[in-house]
Amino acid sequence: MTRHSTKIFFLRPDQIVVSSGRGRKDFKNLNSLMESIESIGLLHPCVVAQSEEGEEKYVLIAGERRYRSMCILGWKELPCTSRDDLSPLERKEAELEENLRRENLAWTEEIELYRQIDDIKREIHGSRMPGSKDKGWTTKDTAENLGISKSSAYKQIQFAKFLKANPKYKEEIKNLPLNTAMKKVDMIQLAERNERLLDQGLIKVSINLKLGSCIDLIKELEDDSVDLLLTDIPYGIEAISAVLNGKEGAGSVAYKGLISESDNLTKMEIIGILEVLLPELKRVLKASAHFYIFFAFKLYIELFQLLEENGFIVHDVPIIWNKGRSTTIFKGYEYMACYEPILYGCVPPKEKRFQQPGKLIVEYTPLMSKQKLHPFQKPEELLTYLIKQSTNIGDVVLDPFAGSGSTLLTAKKLNRNVIGFEINPKNYHLALEQLKE
Repeated sequence: MTRHSTKIFFLRPDQIVVSSGRGRKDFKNLNSLMESIESIGLLHPCVVAQSEEGEEKYVLIAGERRYRSMCILGWKELPCTSRDDLSPLERKEAELEENLRRENLAWTEEIELYRQIDDIKREIHGSRMPGSKDKGWTTKDTAENLGISKSSAYKQIQFAKFLKANPKYKEEIKNLPLNTAMKKVDMIQLAERNERLLDQGLIKVSINLKLGSCIDLIKELEDDSVDLLLTDIPYGIEAISAVLNGKEGAGSVAYKGLISESDNLTKMEIIGILEVLLPELKRVLKASAHFYIFFAFKLYIELFQLLEENGFIVHDVPIIWNKGRSTTIFKGYEYMACYEPILYGCVPPKEKRFQQPGKLIVEYTPLMSKQKLHPFQKPEELLTYLIKQSTNIGDVVLDPFAGSGSTLLTAKKLNRNVIGFEINPKNYHLALEQLKE
């Protein structure tokens, strides 16, 4: 006997077959629906159709949340209506249409429903190619059916098809908003593509380290040619000047032996260099490229203002590198230093994403004095983290204050192209030796 949706009848839970290919997968929030069913009863019955398995079996078309809620509540008989007049494709269409009208759908479920509806509509009506005058279903028809723009429908359906074909990406993006997830997948694919090209020998890593003033050498670089600025500018710290001038005790002799005048400079000298250098950095960095600048807090106001004046987007709270131990001697009048700030931001527009979520406080163990080739040398683990956050294999990393070359060496190990400038001949040759090895 053919039953239609106008008549309600009752089925046992075991008589209803729920197919594994249904669009909705997430049923975490059933409590509110169960409370509603208990307090005011079931407002809408489940929709089923006669199953080919036999007269006692019915396929669930719509109402899986209601079905699950009633089963959990222990109902022995479930109110249903039947749509035996629908073809298998029309049943699926009805299921998808109903699910789309439900609230709290995860975007992963929603775009998968979009994809399935588009596929079913094309199977029912035929698919019409763009520009053709033949009859058939198009993405525009799907967009109008869903009440969204054609471009949104196309992008989301294509993304759903991609995730269906590449399920390995789902875990990495499941907690991200849709647009963020789409950008994240683009980044992952770019990184994977570059790794393949590197393995095939189609990406060559170059090293460009030059001796001289960064103010002069940067003029040789092409516009929009650098993917990341990562540098440790001279600090302009009076305590370091005291060491250089012999005003500190004998305990500073080893430190004084490693440091040079160009590693520190005065505050005004550094500001003078940055006033000339930053416009050039803005020119050579690509749109949306990131920058990281290690600095001393006494330079914070001037450095921040100069970056903004030259058109950079600067995050007003720097990254704090927690060294995990004190790096100064306690003299009784000041608290001991144990961290270092890193100013970061980007070239407009702010579109390039970090590879992974990151915190404003990062903890890496600094090098011991006997491990350092340069007094301000940063640990490779910290440099690796920053480079990986903001670049892919084959990208260009620039350090205009290269020192002993730690940033360049780390970037090279990560298969990035490196450009560095160093004004001190001793530091330059030290960096060159490291890079050659």
